[in-house]
Amino acid sequence: MTSFHDVYPNTFAPPGNVSELDTSEWRWSQWLGADSLAFVRRPDGAILIFCGDTYTTDVPTGTSFPADSFTNNSLLYWIGGRYGVKYSAGTNIFDSPNPYIPNILSPAGFRWGQGAWVDTGTDGKVHVMATEYSGNIFSGYTAVNLREYIINDDFTIASSALVPGLAPQTLTSSGYEVRWGHSVNIDYEANVTYIFGTIQVPGDGSRLVVCRRGIAAGSLPANTPTFWTGSTWSSDMQDVIELGPTPGQSLAVIRHPAGGWLCTSCRKGLLTNKIAAWYASTITGTWTDLGDIYTIPSEFTTQYNYGGLSYITENNKLRLMYNLNATNVTYIQADYRRYGIRWVEVEIPGAP
Repeated sequence: MTSFHDVYPNTFAPPGNVSELDTSEWRWSQWLGADSLAFVRRPDGAILIFCGDTYTTDVPTGTSFPADSFTNNSLLYWIGGRYGVKYSAGTNIFDSPNPYIPNILSPAGFRWGQGAWVDTGTDGKVHVMATEYSGNIFSGYTAVNLREYIINDDFTIASSALVPGLAPQTLTSSGYEVRWGHSVNIDYEANVTYIFGTIQVPGDGSRLVVCRRGIAAGSLPANTPTFWTGSTWSSDMQDVIELGPTPGQSLAVIRHPAGGWLCTSCRKGLLTNKIAAWYASTITGTWTDLGDIYTIPSEFTTQYNYGGLSYITENNKLRLMYNLNATNVTYIQADYRRYGIRWVEVEIPGAP
């Protein structure tokens, strides 16, 4: 049976400001989550964060992490004066028993949540895209599918379905792989969903691409995607073109308050401390590089950091979520601040 685990019940105010959202208290006990590529803010103010990697037991500073304290696919939430993690009993990626296996993105297996949104024009529920992988942590993973999940208000899964036409694909022109679902936007007037992905360029970050489909969820014929070629929409993914921005493996595309679109992400893959922004007057571009908008603190330069997902607050600030992800366990044991989700607010960059 699935349940909720409240790390500090009824002690955390709703995240009305960034200092409340960025509290480090939850990173010090019971649940230490990162590798987040997706978050969503519901109309009721709740924030849901889908994380790839999670440590789930009390692990005092200076001690080692046992295999049974590590798992994938957790859901962190802030709602109603509390925050916690969605979990169910099971085994983790090391086949170790763990009472706090969050694995919300079923069926069992390794998957990585990406673009998430609230479909206010249809079912009103949270939707999230997730890439499904084959393989394991020891031999390596291969991306094989894109799945769309619909999440109930109590964080259970209403339904899920493979997204037709958007499984990862290698482009014959370059030999690089395209992956989809990084960010999702809906145009209800045009009855169209825009789905952003990236071309994976080994050693040199990613390249932004876009497709579109109907707004309904699931594997419906109307949801067969078409891909932007630079001048038209093609049914062949091989025709897709790079849009210009070079984001990392996680990104957000949101509406700019002055009109047009804003893309935010860490710049060029994992080994960077810079979060950048790009602007376009239309969702297909042309995209203009607005420069770096935030620098991750210098004490974290010796590790993999990424993210730069964003939303605009009620006080017209740009709120950024990024990940600190020390791959060296010694770093984490010495200082838990090196692993987990962080938030910061910056000014919204102006349109060019």
